[in-house]
Amino acid sequence: MKKILLLSLAVMLFAQNVWAECEGGHQCWKCGSSSSDCYADFNPETGHLEITGNGAMTSVPWGGVKSSITSVDIQGVTSIASEAFRNVRVDNIVIPDSVTAIGSYAFWDGQVGRIYCPSHLDCMTNQRPRDRISYDKIGEGYQIDGKIYDTVEDMKKSYCSEGHQCWNCGSMSANCKADFNPGTGHLEITGNGAMTSVPWNGVKSSITSVDIQGVTSIASEAFRNVRVDNIVIPDSVTAIGSYAFWDGQVGRIYCPSHLDCMTNQRPRDRISYDKVGDYYSMNGKMYRNLENMLNGIEMKRIYTVSEAEDALGKNNKNTFSIRYR
Repeated sequence: MKKILLLSLAVMLFAQNVWAECEGGHQCWKCGSSSSDCYADFNPETGHLEITGNGAMTSVPWGGVKSSITSVDIQGVTSIASEAFRNVRVDNIVIPDSVTAIGSYAFWDGQVGRIYCPSHLDCMTNQRPRDRISYDKIGEGYQIDGKIYDTVEDMKKSYCSEGHQCWNCGSMSANCKADFNPGTGHLEITGNGAMTSVPWNGVKSSITSVDIQGVTSIASEAFRNVRVDNIVIPDSVTAIGSYAFWDGQVGRIYCPSHLDCMTNQRPRDRISYDKVGDYYSMNGKMYRNLENMLNGIEMKRIYTVSEAEDALGKNNKNTFSIRYR
């Protein structure tokens, strides 16, 4: 009789943590209490974790596979457990409207590229990094970067091209987006706010080119150990963090003249203060724009009569200014 009771108890305990309806090869768990409907299904082949139910998420039974999770889909549950997605590295997580509470450190350690949070929720308290949490739900639509979409799928597609990795690199009030194409190694950074984080750290060794547009600052260590031919810092940038280009992997850094690109950077000999008025100068040659400078298309020099005479050794003691076109 004791054996039967012990066996029954073991089965009951097991049933609380393992979901009986599980596809072949998948790992499934119950993530709610005995009275709470919450199930998790993990596909080891694709790395996809699906969480469904209509009750509270009270446990995190997928802790042992967190490093293998590549995408997350949450449907119907009423809460997110503490540390549920801590150290989970995925492009984004959409919290459904059904959720009314989020446990402490649910997204701690900043591995999630972007978190879509319904407007009725406090997704900020005890979470890090806060700059990747978006209060983007508006009525029946979803908003990101000032644009409204009918569905979450439409919103996700607009934010990041298929196959790319995208991150928010600014704070809640600063617009900074990074888009990395694994196929080409190109990293594009756009926005009109400050770059406050470096979410592309995990792909630095794969970056082959960088394009920066519109942002107002460069974060500390943003391109440390990034090996590319050149990086052009746009005129919009007014501040550069420490060690942004440390370790000398960037072939040449084009720095606007209003910036101090030298302090706490190495090697300094690859940083060029090359902005001259509306034009750019490098190694004594003038270029109309950055594109021409990168492609070696020089501006043509115009000689005045005085210049021509001096060039011929006929010093007429006139003064002149060099002009370009």
